Amino acid sequence: MSREASGGEAVRQVRRSVRRHHVAGGACGALLAVVSACVLPPVAAPPPASAEAAADPAVSSEGETAPVEGVQVGEVVGLSVPLLDGTLWQVQDAEAPRVQRWCVVIGSASDPNFLSALDVVRAPLEGVGVVIVIVDELRDDAERVQVADARVGWDPEGVVPLQLGVSALPSVVIFDSRGAVQWSASLTGAEGLAQRWGELRESAVAE
Repeated sequence: MSREASGGEAVRQVRRSVRRHHVAGGACGALLAVVSACVLPPVAAPPPASAEAAADPAVSSEGETAPVEGVQVGEVVGLSVPLLDGTLWQVQDAEAPRVQRWCVVIGSASDPNFLSALDVVRAPLEGVGVVIVIVDELRDDAERVQVADARVGWDPEGVVPLQLGVSALPSVVIFDSRGAVQWSASLTGAEGLAQRWGELRESAVAE
C-alpha cells in the first residue's frame, strides 16, 4: 500500500471514530432522558485534579496536548494545501513579509474539539495567517467553515496529515515564513492553542 493510500485510510478511520462518537452520544442522550425519571443513588464526586496537572496549561480536563509526532521544531517543511478555490497554498510562497507566521489547523468539521480550536484562531493576530484544513469526505463540510481572512483547504485524501505525520486530530502546526516549524500540537481541546495564541499576541505587542 502506498503512503498516500495509508494516509487516506488513517484519516478515514478518524472520521469513522468521530461519527461513532456522535451516534453513541445521541443514543446516550435518549437513554439518560428516561433514566433521569428514576431515583438514583448519590454518586461520589471525582477526586480533585493533582496540583501538578492544574499548574500545567497543556493539560486539559479532557486529556493531554502533545506535539505532532511527524515534525520537529526548527524543521523546514515544504507544506502544500489544496484550497477550496482550486489553488494550492504553499507556506514558503505565502505573502511574506506581511505574514511572518502561519497557523495550520487540521481536523474534521464534525469534531467539537476542532471547532473549539477554530474559535481560538478567530481572534486575528498581526503578522499571523491562518490556514484551515478540512479532512471530511464531503466538500459541503469544508464550505461550512467560516473564519475571517483564513484560507480554507479541503483534503479528503489526507495529503496534509501525511505530509506532517499527523496521527491524531485535530492538530495544529505553526510555521515561520520559511516553512520552519515553530510549534505543534495534537489536541484533545483548545487549551494548548489558546495559550500559544496568547504568547504570540504578547510577542507581537513587545515587538
